[in-house]
Amino acid sequence: MRCFATAGRILSLALIVACSGDDGGTDGNDNGNDDADGSAPDAASIACDSLIPRQFGSGGCRLVLVSPANCEAVDFSRLGYVEFAWSTETTFCEGPHKFFLAGHPSATWEADNGFLIDLASTDGSFVALGNRGSQYAMTRNIGGVVRLVEADLEGITTTTGQYHWTVAGFFALENGGSVAGSGTFTVR
Repeated sequence: MRCFATAGRILSLALIVACSGDDGGTDGNDNGNDDADGSAPDAASIACDSLIPRQFGSGGCRLVLVSPANCEAVDFSRLGYVEFAWSTETTFCEGPHKFFLAGHPSATWEADNGFLIDLASTDGSFVALGNRGSQYAMTRNIGGVVRLVEADLEGITTTTGQYHWTVAGFFALENGGSVAGSGTFTVR
């Protein structure tokens, strides 16, 4: 599994991925994400369904994705990075939060076509992730921001140009945790 150097344990992508209707094929039975001839569709035909459902456990933690908007085309060249932000809606969500980003189709996720980063709480200041210029800030009762550079997507494959991301709390759902439903984006 690819990962960033962070304090905290690294988990398999399969622990976050609960379900998906995308079979990864090009036969037309995969949420419309591939053309029948196997070529990538244009951006207007990409299905932007949330493949990981939003789930709030009994502990009161509510994680919600803020940006980029679902199905947004992001531009790394404008600032040199793209911000991925989420909110706790001012609920308390025990850290570390887990940031998950993966390629497409979802059938490739268990083959580690993506990465998972454990994000410990900060005082609101940004902390470096690796040595490429990526960074994050996270507080357990407000939410967080991960700033990724385009090089962070290297090695993640996608048949459509589409990527998926989500955030989960420290605790598993059965122990009161929360998972913000997944969002999708493309790169300009």
